[in-house]
Order: sequence, then structure tokens, then C-alpha cells
Amino acid sequence: MKYKRVLILVTILFFVTVSIFASAMLFTVNEIEIKADVIASSGEGVQSKAETVLSSYKGKNYIFTDTNKIANEVQKSSPYVKVVSVNKVFPNKIVVEIKERKEALCLVYDSKYYVLDEELVILKISNSNENNVDGLKNVELNLNVADYGQAELAVGAKLNVYDQTAFSYLKNSVTKFVENRQNLESVTLEVKRDGNVYNRLTLAMREGVKFRIQKANEETLEKLDKAFEFYSNLTMPNGNKGEGDYFVFKLESSGDVVVSKA
Repeated sequence: MKYKRVLILVTILFFVTVSIFASAMLFTVNEIEIKADVIASSGEGVQSKAETVLSSYKGKNYIFTDTNKIANEVQKSSPYVKVVSVNKVFPNKIVVEIKERKEALCLVYDSKYYVLDEELVILKISNSNENNVDGLKNVELNLNVADYGQAELAVGAKLNVYDQTAFSYLKNSVTKFVENRQNLESVTLEVKRDGNVYNRLTLAMREGVKFRIQKANEETLEKLDKAFEFYSNLTMPNGNKGEGDYFVFKLESSGDVVVSKA
């Protein structure tokens, strides 16, 4: 009876050991696929940095591989990396999709340029403001120092605009700023001044024209489209755009968005 029990225990131990080795062999990560939307001319090496991180996961146990940990480590490989998804494909493959964050704006603070992407994530702190792809200056973002957190300005962090309404319409407008970057020099956001709520965006064009978007928290994109359309059709007798100052607002009577000389 005693030997029978020993035999049973040895048999169980044998099968457990075989199962562990079989699992290790069958469920070992041996393929990692990276789907990367990157900009070759940016020089940031986003894909190669992600590949370096992911190479350490080859040979690890598939079952116990944590996709959240992978995402965090890849994200930390470069502030220009945005992890879209990390998926495990049975039995031994990991698929990681990444996207390169694109330089869009810059915030000037303490004589430094804080370069931001379209989601207002700080990509780098620099002494210059040239875009890393085409060399054209990024659109300069001007904010009142009382409206955002200077202590939180760090690479990889998101710009913290205290007023959430202002933060929302500013973030939603970035794509429009980027589309018109060749003509747009700077954007000034006035949330409050002297205790009064302004919610005004001022667009300063490279040739000197300014557009003041009144009540920028309302019909923001429509007003921006109107300003940029007006600018594209604007021609002075001397052939340039001039240095005019214009208001962009919605008429209460008709609801139409119009541009008017200041």
C-alpha cells in the first residue's frame, strides 16, 4: 500500500513536470509584430526604440505576459510613442500597434520651447522651435501663466489648462492649427482677464493679420474655418495679406458666423 502511494505521487509529479515543460515550449512568445505609423524623416527613431523594448519579451511565457506592462514600457521608450493597442495572439504571438506623435504647437515658458503634439502632450523641451519634420516653426501657443500648471511642465506630461472648457475647445482646435501651420504663427488663449471670462482665441498670421475669435467655446471649429477661409481670400492691392485686425463672431439675429474689421 505504501509503495502504491509513492508510485501514484511519482506519477502525478511526472505528469505535472511534463505539463510544465510542454507549456513552456508551446506557450513561449516567439513572434512579436509591430504595426507602426511613423514618420521616417522626423529622426526620432520611434519604431527602433519600441523594438528594443519588445525584444526582451521574446522567449517569455505567453500566458503570463502582461499586455498592460508591455504598453507602459513601450510608451516610456520615447515621448513620441503613442501605444494604440497591445494584443496577444494564441499561442505565442504578440501584436503591438504604435503611432508617432507629431509636433504641432509650442508653449514658450522661461525662455524654453515646450513642444506639444495634437493631444497637448509635451514631446520635448528645446531652445528652438523648428518642426522636426519640415523645419517650419511650430505654431506658438500663448497662455496666461495663471491659466495652466507650470510645475507640471515635463516631457511626456499633458499640458494642464485649469479651465476644462477652455482645455476642451483648445484641444479640439489643434488639428485646424496644424492644417494652417504655413500661414499661422501663433495662437493666444484668453480664458479670464481682470476677473472677466473671455474665452477668446487670437490667431496671429505670419504676414501680420490677426483674427480674434469671440466666444471661442461656442461653434469653435466653424469660427476657425471662417477665419482661415477669409484669410485665404484676402488680398491687398500690393499683393500681400496686409496687417489687419478682425473679429470673428456669430450674429445673434441670423446665427451666421461672420468676420468684421476691428
